[in-house]
Amino acid sequence: MGIINTEVNAMLERPAIFADLVNGLLHGGEQVLKPEDLTPLPLRYGVIVEEDGRRKAVERTGDVRMRAENDVYSVTFFDETQAKVDYGMPVRNMLYDALEYRRQVQEMEKGHRERRELKSPEELLPFVADYRLNIIPVRAIKEPENYKSCLHTFFIC
Repeated sequence: MGIINTEVNAMLERPAIFADLVNGLLHGGEQVLKPEDLTPLPLRYGVIVEEDGRRKAVERTGDVRMRAENDVYSVTFFDETQAKVDYGMPVRNMLYDALEYRRQVQEMEKGHRERRELKSPEELLPFVADYRLNIIPVRAIKEPENYKSCLHTFFIC
């Protein structure tokens, strides 16, 4: 991690700034997502996998993740800061999500097994079949007036 990465991540860890980024990118500056709607999520992802009869840990660390949820939806937003274009970034983001999904599935399987409710792993499909990844490069920001916080001066050069 470089200086820019560290500075951007420290700034985006603040819910008000993160909400402003989302509102500017997705809602044209309208304040739809409120800072109090956001919950920071863990940045370290890992699961234990079994390979060739041996257990091993697979771990990855992300930059900034926030969740917003209500009675209608649950959305996870994440920022992966990069100083230069990295076309492999979407693949890494999918890996973070896959690891988190795997962890959740393992927890559900364990709970269902303990309660003797799970007949087959396919019963968990409704919980993981709605995966969608949207990538919005910050370089695409064209309307600095959409941002209410310091983002309009930080990202727009």
